[in-house]
Order: sequence, then structure tokens, then C-alpha cells
Amino acid sequence: MPILTEKPWGPIDWVINKLPGRRWSLLGCFGPEERSLGVWRYLCLNNLSNRTVLVEIAAKASRFEAEHVIEMQKRQLELRGIGCPSDPLRQTDLFASTADIVAIADEFAQMCGAHVILDISSFPKRFFFPFIKRLLANSAVETLLATYTLPVSYAKDTLAEDHLPFGHLPLFGPLGVPEPRVDAVIVGAGFMKLGLAEMLEPYKQNVTIKTLLPFPPGMPAFHRNWEFIRAIKTILPDGIESPVRVAAFDCADTFQHLKQMTNYGEISAILAPFGPKPMSLAFCLFAIATNSVVYYTQPTVYNPSYSVGIKTWGSQLGAYAYCLKVKGKSLYQLM
Repeated sequence: MPILTEKPWGPIDWVINKLPGRRWSLLGCFGPEERSLGVWRYLCLNNLSNRTVLVEIAAKASRFEAEHVIEMQKRQLELRGIGCPSDPLRQTDLFASTADIVAIADEFAQMCGAHVILDISSFPKRFFFPFIKRLLANSAVETLLATYTLPVSYAKDTLAEDHLPFGHLPLFGPLGVPEPRVDAVIVGAGFMKLGLAEMLEPYKQNVTIKTLLPFPPGMPAFHRNWEFIRAIKTILPDGIESPVRVAAFDCADTFQHLKQMTNYGEISAILAPFGPKPMSLAFCLFAIATNSVVYYTQPTVYNPSYSVGIKTWGSQLGAYAYCLKVKGKSLYQLM
């Protein structure tokens, strides 16, 4: 398992054991996926939990509504079996305002203690991107880990649908008017190409388009990722460089590639994180370090069976932990 000592990451058990004497406050998403409770179960079983807030994001009425209700009832039973967190569930909407999203992070930071885990496994990007930005900036948070639990598989059906027009993620918009020049667009290849054509349309001329491809993502993600790349080439046959392959779960490696692609932030880039969560985590951290704009086409509906099951390594939870902040210092910086 690759471990980069300057930006430590690895299996959650390995990372937690390298940071002894800490009890962890958890900010996680309570959702229909089984893996939404993986890290909470791990902390409880190992007597490592401190204050915990689980956020339930209301689902929009859709063709998945009946299945969503069934899966949420299962998670409620699981939660009671594990033990409910110290704090009540925080309920919100997928399209909560930026102010409301910031309030969740800031209120959590006020009561959480010094050592924090943000579990990004089931959070949409429009939540975990601003959460990371606020928690990194909060001086009361001494240690910050991001965790990602692997599922056994993904739905073969549609993962998400009914996307909005592309727009910037909360707290990751342009800082002024007019917007600064754009020299490059960097796209993280994912499963879905929702709205990608409209997002890239303004950048067909005089802008370099670069793509990061998670590899090897395993089957069937392999086919979905290459279909994503093929779609981009169809949209912009003359305007895209060959994809750069990065390890699918190596946040630190992706961050390093982003630095190299932009000459350590000198090339002005906008980011489009369509890739897997650990790769998108690197996009988030790079955007924070460079004040880059992050665009995304947000689905309004998620398949409640987006993922199925929780991967295990022997008797251990199949989850990665990424050290983002240790002893009050952010580990993901340009230099």
C-alpha cells in the first residue's frame, strides 16, 4: 500500500494507529449507501469517538423514491444497532445555500475538539468541498483526516441524473469581476459526463484542456472512465491533451500532478472534478491552495444504490484515511 510520508495516507487502521492518543470527532453523511456508516461503526467498535454529527441530505422526489425510503429505513436500523452519535442528525437539502453549508461546518468545528475526521464517502462534492475549506482554516482543528470507504460494487444502472447547468461549487467561485484569465481547464475523469459539453464549450479556443484519468480503477469503472475520455475527445477533438494517469485512491499523487500541470500554480486553471472522491479531494485541496475556481454539473437525483456493500480487507474496514492537517499545519501546500 503506497504511503507518502510527507502527506500520509493509507488504510484507516494504519493511519489512526500512527496518531495515537486521539479521540476523533466525526462529520459524516447519513445516507442510503451502506458505506455511509462505515467510519462511524469503526470509531465505535474501537472506542475512538468523540463528538459526532451525521448530516442527512433530503432526496428529491424521483423514480428512486420508494427505494430510497427502504434503504434509509435499513440505515436507521443499522444506526440504532451501532449506537447513535452524541449529537442529533442534522437534516438539510441537497441545494442548501452556501451560508447553510458553511454553518454546518462552523458549528461542528465549535464543538468538535481538536481531532477531526471528515468522511467524504457519501457526501456530494457541493458539501465536502466547502467543509474541507472551512475545517482547514479553523485554528481549533489541530488534526484533520478525510476518510473514504470503498464499496463492494457500484450500481449498473444510472448513478445520478437530472443535472443542473454547470456552476461553481460553494466557496469555490471566482474572487472578482471580471473573472481572471483562464489558461487551462483540468478535468478529473469520472463515471458520468453530465453537462460536460456545455462546460467545455467556452474553452474550445486558446485554452489547454488537460485530463486526469484514475488508473487502474478496476472493473467496471475502467470502461466508464474511458467512455468519459472518449466523450471529451468527441466534443473537443483538437483541444485536449492525452490523459495523465493517476492512482485512483492516491490523493497526494493527484495533488502533485495538479501542481506540475500548472507550474506550481503559475498557470491559471479552472478545475472540473468529475473523478472518484479521493481524486476530487486532491482537486479540492489544490483549489484551496491556489484560489482556483471549481466547476461541476450537480445532479439533482442520486441512485440510492449508487454503491452496494462495504469492502473489507480481512477483518478490517476497507477505508482509506488521508492526513490533511497535523499539529495545526495544512500538509497540502504549493511548496
